[in-house]
Amino acid sequence: MSIRRSTKFWKSLVSTAACEQSAAPVVAVEASDYSFSVPATVQGGLTRIELSNSGQEPHHMQILKLNESVIEVLPTEGEGAVFGIFQVSTTAGGPSVINPGLKTSVVLNLAEG
Repeated sequence: MSIRRSTKFWKSLVSTAACEQSAAPVVAVEASDYSFSVPATVQGGLTRIELSNSGQEPHHMQILKLNESVIEVLPTEGEGAVFGIFQVSTTAGGPSVINPGLKTSVVLNLAEG
């Protein structure tokens, strides 16, 4: 059994989503080769992440929230830094890959905390 929705329903849904996204606060992030410039804190809720690439190589980013029970210090270099974080956090998403000199954005519904 399939469920059909009217064109009016889908236009309304897209319109509502577009309004919510345009009202979302903006968090600007600058990526350069081997570093990111990010704000110290970000509020929860709908948030537009705008990523600009001022480096010489393609960049992307993922937003992670540390799990509540995490109290250990994670390594900052090597394989442990890359893979260890995914064992103690929840992924919220992030902007896709962009080439040098370009910008991209994504709207995410970030969890509080």
